[in-house]
Amino acid sequence: FNLARVMGLEVYVFVFPTVYLLTQSLWITLGVIFLLLITSYLFMGSGVNYLMHAKDVTSTPYKFPHFAAPRLSGVGLRIVVFLIENSSTLRQILRVSNGLDRLDAYHIPDAPTTFPIHFPTPEQLDADEVTEEELNIILNQTIGSLDEQDEDTATFRYNSIKDYHSCYVSKRKTPSEVAESLITAIQETSQLRAIVEFNAEDIREQARESTERFENNTPRSILEGIPISVKDQIHVRGLQTSKGRSYAEPTEFDSSVIRMLREAGAVIYGKTNQTEMGIHVTGLNSNKRYGHCRNPYNPKFHTGGSSSGSGSAVGAGLGPVSIAADGGGSIRIPASLCGQVGLKPTCGRVSLAGDTACFGSSVDVVGPIANTAQDAAIVMKYVSQNDEEDPLSIHSPPLQLAELSKECNLSGIKIGIYDEWFNDSPKGIVKACREMVKKLEECGAEVVKIEVPELHLMVPAHVIAITSEMHCDVHTDIRVHPSSFTPPTRILFAITGENTAQDYLQSGKVRTRMITHFSRILDTVDLIVTPANGTAAPVIPNLSDRQEESDVNKQDSIMRYM
Repeated sequence: FNLARVMGLEVYVFVFPTVYLLTQSLWITLGVIFLLLITSYLFMGSGVNYLMHAKDVTSTPYKFPHFAAPRLSGVGLRIVVFLIENSSTLRQILRVSNGLDRLDAYHIPDAPTTFPIHFPTPEQLDADEVTEEELNIILNQTIGSLDEQDEDTATFRYNSIKDYHSCYVSKRKTPSEVAESLITAIQETSQLRAIVEFNAEDIREQARESTERFENNTPRSILEGIPISVKDQIHVRGLQTSKGRSYAEPTEFDSSVIRMLREAGAVIYGKTNQTEMGIHVTGLNSNKRYGHCRNPYNPKFHTGGSSSGSGSAVGAGLGPVSIAADGGGSIRIPASLCGQVGLKPTCGRVSLAGDTACFGSSVDVVGPIANTAQDAAIVMKYVSQNDEEDPLSIHSPPLQLAELSKECNLSGIKIGIYDEWFNDSPKGIVKACREMVKKLEECGAEVVKIEVPELHLMVPAHVIAITSEMHCDVHTDIRVHPSSFTPPTRILFAITGENTAQDYLQSGKVRTRMITHFSRILDTVDLIVTPANGTAAPVIPNLSDRQEESDVNKQDSIMRYM
């Protein structure tokens, strides 16, 4: 069926002689061609679905698209790369098989949304900035590792910003002492491949300056002396930037978000691992600078990606926060699989100046992976600033932070759950997430049944948008130096390099529709809850750090809710 759908001159040239040689009959050969055409017309069709305006659509059947393909590695993977890169027909077949042509069948009566900018209300614009006093309230509501625990119920706790800050203020530890422990910890956890570059002397110098400020009672903020790592695609002065590629370039300036953190006194201690181009979601990267990042709970398992090193570094306790980036789950996936909190902020909330993921990307945002929700909130206060270097950020209103409490009181909070989507995961995951929802109900929250229309359009639209933008960013490199990319990246860009301007505009129209659908739902509930992934952290196959795999089934389950 897929072959018939993409019939062109190349297919005729292949099918006609093949069938004729096998049958030695011109009439049978013509009959086979005729049957392919009829099958294409009857079963695949070329009809058009005329959609209603998004505001008039409140319900559609649940048809979440799942991708499937054989797992490939080694020689087999390289052979497939060669075939795909050299056959337009094969590329078209794979596009159809994976639903990337699905939007062709729809007439969408909505204008495309290029950037999903949230234009604030007058009330939001008039809101006051978060004060240090309010931040201290949030800080004190964090359950930290240094808080007293009942011996009978004591559990492991990560060091939070609160713990570091308390140690510094009480003089139990200085930033310089913490820096020495951090440098040792980075070296001792090198097998995780979480940190790909750091400068011990620079860490010591930053910590020395921070220690002096505490001694002089002039700390810059709550983040004074807090160790923070950074995803490799984000510029950090004095360290190289590579974006997961096979080569790295020295950087002589900080990205805007890192400048803001330095101004708050944070110690920027290193670059974290990531997948190539930030386009893959398992955490594997066979390029020499990287190697496969490993889960801090068990190195035999995946971290998730693309911000694999950020999830692993925070999960390993190297620091309470890492600055990462997310275009299709790249913060949320590793945060989930490494047991952390990940936040993908609203478009424009955090400046992208100095983030090299994809110049002009409409999906990429910078945000934190942290040990606690409070830590994520505190970091957002310092990086959520309007930045002249990023025009999108000038639309953002002052950040508002609710009072976070240790007390479990969710009275008045409505949680939306789309049952079919929620349940589209292995039973163990669904059960665990249902138990969490039950705990939220016990705290006073109300569960409301919802339905999210047109999820079957959202997935291909997102894939088309993010891959089109990334392919545009590297299309000259991948054409001139294809061998500088890993095989999975070459496969992905070979297929999505066939995306057209029409595909991209159609994806923007679907974005408009999904904004309408989610906005309508969020008028009735406060949040929508789903599992984070359609799988627990998968086992890393028996691969060396120089070997890759292509496993579409694994990627499909990891990205189920992104």
